[in-house]
Amino acid sequence: MNLRERIKLILNEALGIPDDINMIVNIYTDLIIDKITNDIDNVEKIEVQINVEKFEDEEAFKYDFKISPKESWEYLKNSPQFNIEEWKKFPTFINRITFSLITFPDEMFEDQGVDSPQIEASHIFAPSKFELKQVKKWGEVYAISSYDFSINMKESDLDNLDNIKTKLRSVIAHEILHSYQLYKKYKKTSKVGFGKEAVMNSFQQLLQSRWNPEWNNFMRGIYYALRFEQQARTPQLYYELKDKGINSYDDFMREFSKTEYANEIRFLKNFSSQRMIDSVSKIESLEDLIVSGMRGQEFRENIENWNEYLEIVAKKLKSNGVDVDNFNGVSLKVRQDPRTFFEYWEKFFDRRADEMFRRATRIYDKLKKD
Repeated sequence: MNLRERIKLILNEALGIPDDINMIVNIYTDLIIDKITNDIDNVEKIEVQINVEKFEDEEAFKYDFKISPKESWEYLKNSPQFNIEEWKKFPTFINRITFSLITFPDEMFEDQGVDSPQIEASHIFAPSKFELKQVKKWGEVYAISSYDFSINMKESDLDNLDNIKTKLRSVIAHEILHSYQLYKKYKKTSKVGFGKEAVMNSFQQLLQSRWNPEWNNFMRGIYYALRFEQQARTPQLYYELKDKGINSYDDFMREFSKTEYANEIRFLKNFSSQRMIDSVSKIESLEDLIVSGMRGQEFRENIENWNEYLEIVAKKLKSNGVDVDNFNGVSLKVRQDPRTFFEYWEKFFDRRADEMFRRATRIYDKLKKD
């Protein structure tokens, strides 16, 4: 490796976009695109209901795809992009990949002002089965992760799958980085998981409200503010912007403002402790009067029992093999009343949003160098 390549590697690591994931990201993107291209005519086409006003009578179709661990490995190792020396830096081996594809009328995306595709994803692993093992011919392998994707897109995109490739690659990069982080941590420490932040991630999923959408938005903010999620959003943002023809900072900010990353920063910045208080105390309708008591009771119980709930989640994760040590919740001083509690989180979200923006602006420098 020459000096220039070494400098680039160091800069990429500092930005949180490790070169070690690039090959896997690109090959898995091609794998999913090829799977759609080659198998869609053989997959059951299921009509689904559209729950969007003005489009209830239109047609949408769902296709479910499964890529077995063996199939994903065969595709990976036989890809023209496969380089065994690069692969050994992140020796992902046999990964199950499942994804659903739903096609909607083009007009629906245009009417709703939504870009196609919209993609959600999850990275799945079993902490109790975590290990690195030796396989004949390949040496040490990391056979832990499974991935699941949900792709909603325009019907016309089926005729030109290149339209979804940039977004798909960026979402794959997000999930692959999670897997890579787990691998690097386990290889270095023999510990599994994201520690305290894994507790907060599970916690925000469990502590949802039946009565109060603002509380659920608060939980959503906790998810956006998790550092391991922000770290995974860095390569996601890079892959989303790298082919946008960005030649100036104005170009960067224009394209950046359209991304989910930017939306999440705005979400955290817009969090309001006063709005949280109003959501349980402000009565504007008969329905508010009926449910305000339930909302208020739920708020008080959640805040009073916050640390106890966290401890239950932490113990459960730890019993399943996740690394969770010395976990502390929120101090009694912060939990003394709802206003103090939410003002604490408002400041926390604001700091994390600033961190996210600083991460994003550093990507501009990398885009210029690329």
